[in-house]
Amino acid sequence: MLAAAARRVRPSVTVSTRVSSRHIAMRASIIDAHVHVWPSAEDFAYEDGKAPPVPGAANELIAAMDANGVRAAMIVQPINLGFDHTYVERALETHADRFVGMCLANPSAGDAGVEALEKLLAGRFRGVRFNPGLWPNGKGMDGEIGRKMMRACAARTPPAVVGFMCFNGLDLHVDEIRALLKAEPTVPVLIDHFGFTKGVDDPNFELLKALGRDFPQVSVKVSAHFRVRVETSDGGNSTATQLRELVKVFGPHRLIWGSDYPFVTAEEGGYADAVRVLERQIGDDDPALLANIRGDNFLRLFPGALGEA
Repeated sequence: MLAAAARRVRPSVTVSTRVSSRHIAMRASIIDAHVHVWPSAEDFAYEDGKAPPVPGAANELIAAMDANGVRAAMIVQPINLGFDHTYVERALETHADRFVGMCLANPSAGDAGVEALEKLLAGRFRGVRFNPGLWPNGKGMDGEIGRKMMRACAARTPPAVVGFMCFNGLDLHVDEIRALLKAEPTVPVLIDHFGFTKGVDDPNFELLKALGRDFPQVSVKVSAHFRVRVETSDGGNSTATQLRELVKVFGPHRLIWGSDYPFVTAEEGGYADAVRVLERQIGDDDPALLANIRGDNFLRLFPGALGEA
């Protein structure tokens, strides 16, 4: 059971699929730690091949959040907008009590990219996404520019959070991540979407857990379940099993839920199902753990971001 993993005081049992009325009421405190927003193709000149696959206007996200009892969300700058943060900045300004921002690092710009990051962090953004695919060929994230960007994050009060998106495999970049963690131990780090590991038998899942054991500043987004869910031999839910194992390593306070809106709206059940997924996986077994992963841990990682003292 997830509660047992978190507290290590009682035997493990099967993850519950029950959803109680108490969980419905708890949705008022939910924070979605991974969403994107973008303008329509009529309102923005997208580069060829980068037009959004689904609608993602900020006002539509607010409506979806309100319909599902989601209090707030963190907008991650989407790749289809490149390094033009104007639309996201406008959303952050318009809905300052509902949105927190994570910008996108531009390492290909060199020192100019570092300066751009410093300006964004001095504004409304509280974190930055490191996408290793954006680093120039032959350059690792732990090179000079990546280290300067990490220092820029460490210089903020509180330090800005760095999110790593290892879409092509954690093993390709884990040494770089480790080097940056050692270089700037005060910078909190988020690993996106279960580290893009697919099931507990994925070799990269062990690398993810090792990061949790070795670096207390690392948290994991248990987000975008639809991206990493795989069939299991026993017919079980692979992300529920991963969640149990991650709680054993990261504990109850270093796991954070996110939906990957609006991409999730194209999946069966849409956004509403993404909001409920942890209710099914944790059920009535541990309401405190559910509250931690779906909101409280975010507030710890981003103190004051939503006006809390």
